[in-house]
Amino acid sequence: MSAHKVMIPACRVKYQDGRYSIEPPVGASRAFRDLLKFSFEKRGGFISASYDLPKRPRTTGSGSQSAHFHGHVQTIAMSTGQPAEDVKKWVKQKAIDRGYPMLKDSEGNPILDIWGFYQGISEADASVEDEIALIETAHQLAAELNITLIEEMAA
Repeated sequence: MSAHKVMIPACRVKYQDGRYSIEPPVGASRAFRDLLKFSFEKRGGFISASYDLPKRPRTTGSGSQSAHFHGHVQTIAMSTGQPAEDVKKWVKQKAIDRGYPMLKDSEGNPILDIWGFYQGISEADASVEDEIALIETAHQLAAELNITLIEEMAA
């Protein structure tokens, strides 16, 4: 990101007297306050903004999406003899075709690995929908390799 670009994960939208407004979270970052100050001092009080709905974070812990995906990665790794990290990276790369977000630089350009392939974002930044793409891609890989995956439901 540029020095004057700030990402705020979620702001509350308010409606009062026929007008909508956006309220940054209480702990809005210092970078956000600095951006607003800079806009008043150097840009006539203007900033550029884009809005989107916040992503629902993937589930973690026992019986979660994350556990589901990592269980499949481990099964595929053990069945193929490949390191789990390599399986995970391959699944992320293939999941991009299913909408899994690409890792991008500060200018918004995709970051390629040393072999020239797109990379997926860190799973820590994945949404519920992103994790579904990973799980479905792991299912596809296992089917192509004739590997039986165990689907356990949380109690």
